Amino acid sequence: MPQSKNTFFERRQYSRIETSIQMNLKADKRNVSAETINLSMSGVCCRVNRPIEMMTSLEIVLFFDF
Repeated sequence: MPQSKNTFFERRQYSRIETSIQMNLKADKRNVSAETINLSMSGVCCRVNRPIEMMTSLEIVLFFDF
């Protein structure tokens, strides 16, 4: 049976969890504040306070509160 075009197939190797963690990024010697949207063993999705060009090398610091 044909699949609906609205059907989503997960292709990621690792599942993602939704979480909000404060982050600091350093992009081209500029400090950028950020907050995670979700993360996995192989990546993180975050909101930033200013645009960052694609393929920019980043230094990332996550703040965990235990």
